[in-house]
Amino acid sequence: MKKIFVPTDFSDCADKAVKIAGQIAKYTDASIHLFHVIQLPFDWVSLYVETDERYAEVSLIINQAREKMEKWVNSELFQSLENVNWSIDFNKTVYDIVKEADLTNSDLIVMGTHGASGWKDWIIGSNTQKVIRMANCPVLAVPEKAGDFDPKKVLVASDFSNPDGMQETINITTDFTEVYSADIVLLKVLTSYDDENFEIGPWQELVDYEIATVDVFKITDNQTVEGTILGYAQAIKADMIVMETHGRRGIARFFMGNLSEEIANHASIPVLVTRYHHQSSEKVGKVKKVINVI
Repeated sequence: MKKIFVPTDFSDCADKAVKIAGQIAKYTDASIHLFHVIQLPFDWVSLYVETDERYAEVSLIINQAREKMEKWVNSELFQSLENVNWSIDFNKTVYDIVKEADLTNSDLIVMGTHGASGWKDWIIGSNTQKVIRMANCPVLAVPEKAGDFDPKKVLVASDFSNPDGMQETINITTDFTEVYSADIVLLKVLTSYDDENFEIGPWQELVDYEIATVDVFKITDNQTVEGTILGYAQAIKADMIVMETHGRRGIARFFMGNLSEEIANHASIPVLVTRYHHQSSEKVGKVKKVINVI
């Protein structure tokens, strides 16, 4: 983990994400790039310098944003970091945020999430959910009410349906657990349509070396996978949830949804979301250990 990208709107929620990004960078020697977007009803960049006086309020907004960025860079949080950068852009979309993270070769995006519920969640979701859907690198979603970031127990919730694409998830999860001396718990939620025998892919090596443990929960038709994962995380007092996403878009997402997005939007602890990447791995043994949800 060499570079952490942090979009911020200077809200309390975003400030929480900046602080956690700083803590992670301190322990991993990563660089930080803070990014802020100002939405305007016109193209500010293309205006002549002489027109600044006509838009004094806009100039004030820009100067205030710069001051806030400089305040973060010069804060005690970042004093021990060698490389902290920031940039401000105008009239950008969530897609542009993801593109900016790519252009800066970021290994991790850290974002605050206000969470959503009801019709707002169904209709528009959150910007963090959209970034999770489109990002090409892992995204750490930080809830507004999250406490200090010191993960000692990490819950990895997966359907283990793509053993050949799990290596990135394993790599970044072990990065965190090694830095914070955390335990890993693997969770498979079985619905009535799932086979109780399944492969956990390259995770098996961590289980064999007792670096991770596995739990399998079988739920009834009136229980949800999302609710089970969140309830299990609370029951074991997990400090962070790790999930993978296929990054579904369009009609597929409308009908099928995206579990990682929903978990990130409703969890009370940070949620790290990685993307499936296809690559080769050796086949491993099967797991069968079914426990009923309490």
